[in-house]
Amino acid sequence: VHGVLSTFRDIALWVGGVQVGVGALFVTNLNVHWLHAQGVYDVKVHFRHIMIHAVQSDAAPCLYCQLDIGEQELVCDEPPTGDLSSLLAEACEVRFTPQSNGLAIVRELFDAFSRSANLNPEQEEEGEGEWVFNEGMM
Repeated sequence: VHGVLSTFRDIALWVGGVQVGVGALFVTNLNVHWLHAQGVYDVKVHFRHIMIHAVQSDAAPCLYCQLDIGEQELVCDEPPTGDLSSLLAEACEVRFTPQSNGLAIVRELFDAFSRSANLNPEQEEEGEGEWVFNEGMM
């Protein structure tokens, strides 16, 4: 069941160094969904593909995210002439920049991302996290 945790308006999406546009950002219990204001782009990324999210508070405060996705794992509706899917799959970095109230909104974004990330813990693979000791080390 999808549930919207937070909604943010007038958020610019940057992929790599390219501004895609301004739109609405929905943080759900499963994913991040950014919808372009004119409906040109529609991007969804599941939280398991967001490796890191952090507040970047330089000249233009933003929420920085590092992604681990491929085109097959990305839901991105775009015009036939666009190449946003491949850009997102290759860039692995996105930024969400509020158009007003900069740092205050960025902090709210960070809190919303953190809440959702906590609802989607990384799956532990078999053998992951096990310690291996050499008898000579003890």
